[in-house]
Amino acid sequence: MPCGAVMLLFAIACMRTPVYEPTARTASRTFDFETGTFAGIYTNETPRPSAAQIVSSPALGSYAAKITVAPEDVVANGNRSELAIYDCAPYGATVFFRFCFYIPVGDPDGFQWQIIAQLYQLPDFQHGETFDYWYPHPPVTAVYVPGYLEIHMNVGSELVVARTPITKGVWYTNVMEIYFRDDASGYVEVLVNGTPITPANGGNHRYYRATLHNKAGCYFKTGLYRGTPGASATQARSTNTIYIDDIRIGSTLAEVYP
Repeated sequence: MPCGAVMLLFAIACMRTPVYEPTARTASRTFDFETGTFAGIYTNETPRPSAAQIVSSPALGSYAAKITVAPEDVVANGNRSELAIYDCAPYGATVFFRFCFYIPVGDPDGFQWQIIAQLYQLPDFQHGETFDYWYPHPPVTAVYVPGYLEIHMNVGSELVVARTPITKGVWYTNVMEIYFRDDASGYVEVLVNGTPITPANGGNHRYYRATLHNKAGCYFKTGLYRGTPGASATQARSTNTIYIDDIRIGSTLAEVYP
């Protein structure tokens, strides 16, 4: 083959980029802490053993997770205490995430906001992105601001797409249906205690917007996150607690909300 042809083929090959094939489903999983352990859940994003405990009260069954964060708690450059579940939010899949939460009466509101659940974007390693320097905003977050739960979407710019009142000392069941796409076909629909809180959209309550920054997918986190130390010091002045129970992940509503 002539040298020029070889160089042309090499140039074409270098211009090609890997194509991620969409995945239709995710594995169905339940984490209800009834074994008294964090089996199947990663606690590497909690700052100390006492920040993530299995407790018997309050709980929907025998046990629940108690998550605590203090202003000085720093993990991965963030003021956080979170549980993580991997391999659950691939590109192209519609995934239902259920988690139940309880904010205790008297828990101080010494903050502007706290993320209590988020879909955290994975880097596209094939395109040179890594956890070391690439920090996009989580595409979808459930945020507690004093007295309210908000649903935020943040690809391109941040939007508050839903808001509902929250009473301390009460269990809430939150279900997020997310179609993971890096274009406008992505969507989020959220139910709280069985009632949609995302705005009506014809025959459903889906809010259409990109739900991925790339095609590498996300992983799910729940607990408490309050930003980067220093940049958010004015909004993280208190030690706070949230209880999490009955986490379910599946490809249909029936799998997570029977």
